[in-house]
Amino acid sequence: MNYNVPDTDIDGDNYSKEIATSEITEKTEASYFDIPIFLEISNINIDKIGFYGRIGIKVSFPVSKTFTSSGLANYEGYYPQYYVTLYDIEELGFTDSEIYQDTKMSLEAVNLSALISAGISFPLSNVFILKVGGNANFGLMETSSQKAADYDTTKYDGNYNKLLENPNAKTSTRSYGVEIGLIYNLRLK
Repeated sequence: MNYNVPDTDIDGDNYSKEIATSEITEKTEASYFDIPIFLEISNINIDKIGFYGRIGIKVSFPVSKTFTSSGLANYEGYYPQYYVTLYDIEELGFTDSEIYQDTKMSLEAVNLSALISAGISFPLSNVFILKVGGNANFGLMETSSQKAADYDTTKYDGNYNKLLENPNAKTSTRSYGVEIGLIYNLRLK
């Protein structure tokens, strides 16, 4: 990606900072311990097909997180008043450099999501019932505990997680899935 932003150098001269980024990769992984709290309505039976529906919330706590990143940025300065482009001058910051230097990722200590699911139950015998359905979770809170302060000026070359730390966008959890369950009927008398 190539872009430019207005800037001022160490001598107070205005110029256009020309930034060329390449080979940017980011891999963000987060695992949560979930506690679902829900209300389930069903007509599950051992002798006929039934239906079920579930609605509730899920409280999640992060248990692990990793952020792996790499990328290069080339900085040059175009001075329109002198009609010149300067490059390879370390004192002015016109160099090639790694974008990420030991970038950390921070998540909120608790996350809250809405959950909904529905499905069908099939009796397999007079003690086993198979449940098959779909589910969806929608995050209600921001997952990142910090946002990049300099996002608007650096955008692509900043030393931060572009997914989680973009101050112009909310980052929340969302998932869709299939659920399969087996119910064992104790047949207590």
